[in-house]
Amino acid sequence: MNKYGPLREYLSRQKDSTVTMRFNEMEAILGFKLPKSARIRPAWWGNENPRVTQHSHSRAWTLAGRHVTANIEGETATFTNHR
Repeated sequence: MNKYGPLREYLSRQKDSTVTMRFNEMEAILGFKLPKSARIRPAWWGNENPRVTQHSHSRAWTLAGRHVTANIEGETATFTNHR
């Protein structure tokens, strides 16, 4: 399992079509701090094709059937079903 696997598992278990999480909640699930780029670069939160992306963080939520929209200033991310 890659280091973002716990986030994928968490999102896969959620029944709600929309899940909003604070960055610190994600860090608690992951067991490590999100990288600085997650807090300053909207592109870090891209919804990339999991079959071709090299970004394991994007693969985590897309393989869980979610797309993300991040609010960097508010330090939240909203994951919505896309299946």
